[in-house]
Amino acid sequence: MRMRMKALEFYPVVIIIALSMRIPCAFGLDVRLIGGPDIYSGRVEVRHDGVWGTVCDDGWDIQDATVVCRMLGFENASIATGYAKYGEGSSSIFLDNVHCSGLETDLGECSHNGFEVHDCQHSEDAGVMCSKNDLQVRLVGGQTALEGRVEVFFEGSWGTVCDDLWDLNDARVVCRMLGFQIAVTAVTSAEYGPGSGSIILDNVGCLGTERNLAECPHRGFENNDCGHDQDAGAVCANDLGLQVRLVGGQTALEGRVEVFFEGYWGTVCNDAWDLDDARVVCRMLGFQNAVRAVTGAEYGEGSGSIILDDVDCLGTEHDLTECSHNGYEIHNCGHSEDAGAVCANVRLVGGHTALEGRVEVFFEGSWGTVCDDLWDLDDARVVCRMLGFQTAVRAVVMAGYGPGSGSIILDNVQCLGTESNLDECSHNEYEIHDCIHNEDAGVVCSHESPLEVRLADGPNSREGRVEVLYQGSWGTICDDYWDSKDAKVVCRMLGFNRTLSARGRAAYGQGSGPILLDNVVCLGTENSLAECSHSGFGVHNCGHAEDAAAACSIDTTSELFEVRLGDGRSRNEGRVEVFYNTSWGTLCGAGWGLREADVVCRMLGFTDASDVLQNAAFGEGIGMVFLEGISCLGSENSLLDCTFTSFDANSCPHSQDVGVICKDTGALQLSTIRFDPTTSLGHPEHVFQGMPVPSAENSRSFSPVSIVLGAILAASYVLFLLLGLYGYHRLRKLERMTNNNSSEQPTSKGTGSPEAASAYLNLTSPSRKSTETPGKEAPGELIYMNLEVPENTIGGDQVYTDLSFTKGNDQEGPRPKYKAPMKPPVGRKPKSGRLGSPDRIDPSPLTQHDPIYDKCD
Repeated sequence: MRMRMKALEFYPVVIIIALSMRIPCAFGLDVRLIGGPDIYSGRVEVRHDGVWGTVCDDGWDIQDATVVCRMLGFENASIATGYAKYGEGSSSIFLDNVHCSGLETDLGECSHNGFEVHDCQHSEDAGVMCSKNDLQVRLVGGQTALEGRVEVFFEGSWGTVCDDLWDLNDARVVCRMLGFQIAVTAVTSAEYGPGSGSIILDNVGCLGTERNLAECPHRGFENNDCGHDQDAGAVCANDLGLQVRLVGGQTALEGRVEVFFEGYWGTVCNDAWDLDDARVVCRMLGFQNAVRAVTGAEYGEGSGSIILDDVDCLGTEHDLTECSHNGYEIHNCGHSEDAGAVCANVRLVGGHTALEGRVEVFFEGSWGTVCDDLWDLDDARVVCRMLGFQTAVRAVVMAGYGPGSGSIILDNVQCLGTESNLDECSHNEYEIHDCIHNEDAGVVCSHESPLEVRLADGPNSREGRVEVLYQGSWGTICDDYWDSKDAKVVCRMLGFNRTLSARGRAAYGQGSGPILLDNVVCLGTENSLAECSHSGFGVHNCGHAEDAAAACSIDTTSELFEVRLGDGRSRNEGRVEVFYNTSWGTLCGAGWGLREADVVCRMLGFTDASDVLQNAAFGEGIGMVFLEGISCLGSENSLLDCTFTSFDANSCPHSQDVGVICKDTGALQLSTIRFDPTTSLGHPEHVFQGMPVPSAENSRSFSPVSIVLGAILAASYVLFLLLGLYGYHRLRKLERMTNNNSSEQPTSKGTGSPEAASAYLNLTSPSRKSTETPGKEAPGELIYMNLEVPENTIGGDQVYTDLSFTKGNDQEGPRPKYKAPMKPPVGRKPKSGRLGSPDRIDPSPLTQHDPIYDKCD
């Protein structure tokens, strides 16, 4: 038994050592991306033993994401995401603490905890955004190489592009890919004849600045609603356009605008000159935007011809020749009206579109990066405004768009968000920093004005169907991935500080008009839904029966939400009850685990939880039932910071009330059952055994094998306990039997004889008979009973593996090896009689002073 106990004490230590090892796998894994808006991004899932499961985001970084993207055939990864950005998985969590160098060709070559060894929930599922591979394009069916039907090469074959949304910006990208300078026309309706094979792209929406069609938004490869009678085309040109320069400024970013025409440089008249015209000039010079349009020869008067007058650009053109003007050298100006421009000293690099990328600034003739120390959305807003966008939707850190090269120009940038230029913000001196390029900052900008949101068709202004205003029309949101984090952002936009529920399935009735958003995934900290991930405006696979809804509140957590434990045996255990809106209620236990219990215990001042008890283990409560479908990370300060599907959970009965046991020590509390022989039932008692034990966090990560072995050991203890009970009650029955027959004359065959007792109890006795004469003490007969029982089970006394009882005190023959102190039955006194008397067993306690007993080693 003692050897067994030592093995048991050593067993958890072995498991802890095994769990702490980082395990590199030598075999390949299948990997896929799920839940993303396109094939380039999504939740990472791996297949193990024929089942798909997720990866926890602990330690997840760009190197790990790079390996995943490379496995999927992409060149690189642009972003590594966490916190279930692309929705929560539903199967097993296979990998945790993945650590790749970025050079591996398979996740199986990276170190990790081991399959299904983790301390995570699906709210921590990892994801990636892969860099889009370049597409090949060609023009077919035209009279020259400059024109034709646009075809792209995808998965080994050529296919066409549908003309939905096809415009000059899309054609510009195609022409640029083919080495031509400009696009003249975007062709629709299969003007160059219908193609054959697959229609590869549809709803292409380029800004015109992209390097490759793969960088433009589209519906997805081979996802279309077109026929070949809608095949798109393009007409390109090799016209180099005008050359332009800035003269007279203090830096390359500013100066008088001069253009090169027919072999000489000339100026531009400032009639109708504005910021849109200046933007085109700056774009021609390689800058992404202009911050000011200059008039009145501010950079000095030029000489020579005035080449252009009344220039009128939209601001999206790539060359001044694409803008309207009077004609070359047709003007009514003098050089005192020479126009100028100031270009933005910032650009975005490495993004999928012109709206996003690594922030780079122009300083002393070269481009450099910005360190992400203190980088936030206010800084991003200034950058986006400098580039001509309406607003910023995300501030990106940790080289989310890849590390740059060259100098790090700015560090510790702190903007208010209202500045017109980064130079107006607080920051270190130029090129003074403590960073590396793995900390390069980035932004995601938006052309859209801030979203407006409202709650429709609810019983009051605090709840209803969520609707957003987009391009002048109100529309709904699909409930795919909709949860309390998304609803929390909606409530924040409306000025509420509490989210009561996130509901789907058109809980407040079906809306009308467009479905504007789908697959919305927020962290819960955003200030606008525009900052959350989604499929794109108007891109969905839903009907209005899936319209999302939210219910908000203006209550404050500290005053109106308290927690207590009810009906426990001590202050650290009980049924979880919450005080909300002037009354106490209980919590629905469905889905509860140790992470949720940790939050409760922390709210009550304990360190964490040791157990969760389901199904009203502390009795059913009364009143309301709250927080249905709750899911916590375990680090929250309040249950209200966790994700839940509904604040009111009245569909959950009190029979599912949850209870917890909290602890206020870092050591694991082991539960031991002591059995009291005076009762028929034991009671649980928490006892610290003094042996090294894992922390609570590690204890939750035992493998299935360890759990099975532990269950076998526990079953063995229960078996030993039952055997002890069996022997105890048999001994009591023997006593009653012998007491009832104490007045009878013993015979060799009577029911009160030692032989009968031995046969009944299956005891062993020596064959020697008493030869005592009447009136003298007889050596007596010895009766031995051996029982296997566990340690520390009977009363408060120490009981050993071999438990032996005896009748008689003969010094000859076999002797019991172990002593077994016993207590008389409750309510009865020991009967008088000699120890050597053959007709009864004396139930009085046997002490260690009796010479017949040896002390147990």
